[in-house]
This record gives sequence, structure tokens and C-alpha cells, in this order.
Amino acid sequence: MKRFVSFLFFLAVQTFLFAQEYYPEGTKWTEIRLDTLKYDSWYSKVGDEWVPNFETVEYYVQGEYVKKEWDDSNIFKRVYTNGPEWTDSLTLLIIEGEQARDVYGQNCVLVSVLNNATDGLYALWPGEAYQFDWSVGKELYYQDITMSNTTSMWKPYFYYGIIDEIKEGYFGGVKPLKYVDLDGKAPEDETGLNRNISTNGGRIIQGIGITEWNDGECLFGPPNPYFASTWEMGKRHYRSMLVHFERNGEVLYDVWPEKKSDDAVAQEADMFVDKRKSWRCLNEMPGWEPEVHMYEFSGDVTANGKTYSELLMDGSHPYLLRQEGNKVFMIDNNSPEEVLLYDFGLEVGDKFSFTGKESENLVVMDVDFITVGDRVRRRMIFAWERYLPKDYDVQSLSSQDYSAIDCWVEGIGSVYSPVSPMTPFMIGGRYRTQSCLLDGSVIFSYSDFGVDSYNPQNGSSVAIPTQTENVRQPVFDLQGRKLLNSQWSNSQIRRGLYIQNGRKVVVK
Repeated sequence: MKRFVSFLFFLAVQTFLFAQEYYPEGTKWTEIRLDTLKYDSWYSKVGDEWVPNFETVEYYVQGEYVKKEWDDSNIFKRVYTNGPEWTDSLTLLIIEGEQARDVYGQNCVLVSVLNNATDGLYALWPGEAYQFDWSVGKELYYQDITMSNTTSMWKPYFYYGIIDEIKEGYFGGVKPLKYVDLDGKAPEDETGLNRNISTNGGRIIQGIGITEWNDGECLFGPPNPYFASTWEMGKRHYRSMLVHFERNGEVLYDVWPEKKSDDAVAQEADMFVDKRKSWRCLNEMPGWEPEVHMYEFSGDVTANGKTYSELLMDGSHPYLLRQEGNKVFMIDNNSPEEVLLYDFGLEVGDKFSFTGKESENLVVMDVDFITVGDRVRRRMIFAWERYLPKDYDVQSLSSQDYSAIDCWVEGIGSVYSPVSPMTPFMIGGRYRTQSCLLDGSVIFSYSDFGVDSYNPQNGSSVAIPTQTENVRQPVFDLQGRKLLNSQWSNSQIRRGLYIQNGRKVVVK
């Protein structure tokens, strides 16, 4: 009898989940988006006033799109947008409930866009945006709309992560909501095709969606509808946030960024010289066994009348560091002279030299912002000045005109090592910052740099361009974002799907 009752309960729950409408007629939500090329915080304080740096975009569900393009049932819900670029513009198409089960065989939410063809508008085959029937251990993922419309059988799954805990809380609405915090890690692909792709993950509210995303759209940003409808690459530099959501006349979610220095974006400086920090680095020299080195702070040391924090490599080899604002100064164990190790305040076009010699100048070619965990960090890409075209103008250079040589992230340091930027280029081999830790917990990993410190073509660091080197075309991710001016060859990018020269590129 208990088994029968349990079965009836399970059947009732499943029936409810399939019948549930998450985005019924009249559902509306508001998102804000930040142009990360212009701003690094949601607000700026001008005098005594907080001035918003973001743009506001509103969405609402109204009506159906019922034109048949496939054999399967495809009655979409129309989603319209009001924002800086649109006024009551039809931007999204949603399928859920029984309709979604007819298409994908499970309780999920599908999203698509209209594409302009020679015979008029038609709906692209939808990609999965969410699965809301949750349980601990369940894998949550999404599909890219563009990839869902390719003829290839190789279709990837981009993972929000695997549920380890289902939580409940209030988010400014009239009732508590279930949610999960996911790390973006993808499970191993048992098919061997590397179809499971890791992402940055994030917080997902059950029946609503993800609350922040690194693109111009948040709630339905992951399947990348903008790129699928426009095929425009590299023109947008946004991060977005869900701030308000209403369903059936009830406010369920109302969370805005705080107007203070420690909100999700406007945060207090992350100091590089912080005694709570440590770094783990990997050294792979040709013909030698790989070595892992730990860099950890010890005590304070006075030298040349100044106070330094002593950073030890594997308990010895002291480096003396001190920081003034954005600048980090160092005395290494081979010289008593202080050198400028980092200047995290450099802008595009600025020059930097570790030795002070003009012949060894690096030039900042690109500056952007990346989000890792709950912190936004400034990232800089450098090239050798001596290999740039004569009388160059950084602003007018294309990605074909230079090759990147180093990558810095504010508060973390170089992709190569916290105290030895550029070392791999000089000594060969593969030397890289595996992770940065705060109080023993990893806050930044090698993959978070978004680049690779190794060039498999010559076994050393990033390649130096020559007159005979093949021109590298810009590379974009599936969100249409150009990857660091695309100065890192395909084999150096993390595995996944990319767009290069107008074609899809698979990196395995």
C-alpha cells in the first residue's frame, strides 16, 4: 500500500511539473546591463548622488507564435523587449510544459529566436535553457541556439553545474523561492566526444532562471539568442543582472545592486600584496619532471628604509614585495635594487618595462573585465613593442598586427607566475600560475585567465610573430565576445566551440 501511495505521489509531482507554466501570459521581468568597456561598477558616486552606469531592459510575455516550420509541435510564447535598442520588439520565443516535452522529451524550458530568411521570418530550432525538476545530483545545462541549428551530430551541452544542495530563501518577493548555487563544472563525457562544456555557473532560481550572466541578456542569455538572431560577433561587452520578476501579478524577485563600494561589481580593491594570499605554480621544463612550487607570505622585512612583505617560494628564495595603490614593487633574491613588478592601473597603449630599458617595452593592447566567483577583476593583455609595426597606433591595430606575450589579472598577477612575469619566454618550457588562494581556499584558477601560457608549436611561451607566420584571425566565443584580441592560437584556448573567420571551430 505504501509503495502504491508513493507511486501516486511521484506521479502527481511529475504531472504538476509538466503542467507548470513558468512564463505564462503577462509574465514580466527587468534586467540591467553594464558596458564593461566603459564601467566597472553598477553605480558611480557623483558628489552626494549615486548615478547608475547601467542600462535597463524590460521583458514581457504576450501572445503566441504558431507558424509551423517542423513536424513537431512548436507553439511558442512571444517575449517582447523594451530597452535602449528596442521598443516593444519581439526578441525571444519560449516553449515549455507539454510542448517542450514533445520536442525534447523532458520537462524543460526551450528558447529560440526569429531568423530573417529569403522567404521571410522563421523560428530557429530551440535550445534548452533550463530544467526545473530538481534533485540533488541532477546535472543542469543549456544549449546554444546556433549550435542547435547545425547539421552536425556533435552538439555540445554547456553546464551550469551539478546540484549538491537545494536551498530556499526570499528575494524581495511575496514568497520563498528554491534556488541552487552552481560552479559551472561539467561532468565527463562518456561518449568521448568532449560534448560537455564547463561554464562560470551561477545562481539559478527555480521557475525563473539565472540571476547574473556575462552578456547583454541575463535570464535567457546562456543560449545566446542575440548572436543566433544577428550573427554579430565581438561588438558587445556586457554583464547583466536580473533585478525584478513578476508572474501572475505576484512579485517573486526584486533584488538590485547595492549603492556602495562592496556590491557585486563596485568592490573594494583586491590587493596583490595580501598576507592571506598564496600561489601554486607549475613548471614543466623540457626533459624534466613537472614541478609544483608554492609561493607564501612570511613576515615583514625592512630594506632601504621601506617595509616589505616577504614572499617565499617553497619556504626559501625570498622575494620582498610592497604595494602602493595599483603598483607593486619587488626586490628579488638576486639583486638589492627595487623594480616595478606590476602596475595594475595601466590603460590601453601604455608602456611597461621590468628593466627600465626602452628596448624591452611591453605595450598594453587590451583591457577588459572578467567575473570569477563574486568578484570582477581587471585583465590586461601585453605585446612586445619592438615587434609592433613602425609608428603604430594601438587603437587602430587589428588582431593581425601583433601577438600577445603576457596576461595580467588585477590582484592575481601574471599567467606565468606571481613574481616572474615573462619568465617562460626567457627560459623556455611551460611555467604557469595554477591557482591563487586566499586563506587556503582557491579564489582564482589557471583557466580563469582565459588564455594559455604555452605555445605547443615551439615548446616555449607565447609565439613571437615573424614575417612568415600565418595571420591569426580573430576568435569569438558563442556569446559573440572576441577572445582577448584573439592573440592565442586555437590550441591554446580551453576546449569548447568558437567562431573564427565566420566558421565554427571545435577545440577538443
